[in-house]
Amino acid sequence: MKKALIPITAALLTFSMLSNSASAQPIPYFAANFCGSASGWCWIFTEMPVEGVMPTAYGSGRLQVRGFAIVREYIDYIDYYGWDYWANTTQDPNTGIWAYRTQMSVGWNDERLAVHMWTSEPIWGIFIDDVDWFVIAMSFAGWYKDAYADIHYIRGNAVVELVGGPDSLFVAIVLLYIGPEHFLTFAWVTEEIAGYPTGYLARSISHRVTVWPIELALIPG
Repeated sequence: MKKALIPITAALLTFSMLSNSASAQPIPYFAANFCGSASGWCWIFTEMPVEGVMPTAYGSGRLQVRGFAIVREYIDYIDYYGWDYWANTTQDPNTGIWAYRTQMSVGWNDERLAVHMWTSEPIWGIFIDDVDWFVIAMSFAGWYKDAYADIHYIRGNAVVELVGGPDSLFVAIVLLYIGPEHFLTFAWVTEEIAGYPTGYLARSISHRVTVWPIELALIPG
């Protein structure tokens, strides 16, 4: 599981570094189209999925995310993961992310969850067109049916990641928070990982990021 969770740590570290970075003028801007999907078996965590935390259940479901972004090139900090472009409306109001047709539906044991997701202030995201990875902060709302057949309307914040780890491992991860508390995490993985039950692999994971330069009428910062 350590391999699968490396992208979560990397994304949070990179965002922290990004928040404190500064770039010289003039600033080039880029447009980015992004899309991703996952379907089939997924792992479900009731705790934050850090190293050593095991899934509490395995379910089946589908994730779909797509949208458009105005981003800046990330040239102030380079690490193993090579984050290339970012959007952060707190740091630069000229950047932004607009997501549409973004939703997730998963069932496991006697429980089921269906939510739709969208971007809301403050907006941030990271995009890597060379390997088609992206990480986006989002809001979500939808319905959760618990094991007692009670149905709850839920809403909160999410982090959506379609990223890769070492070798050929690829993961799609959705972390859901209600208020400040972690609620559930769903992870689709493409490879067996030592120490975890076999046979719970995603049927498919797709991901695409396309970036191109643009001329932008700037909003005063």
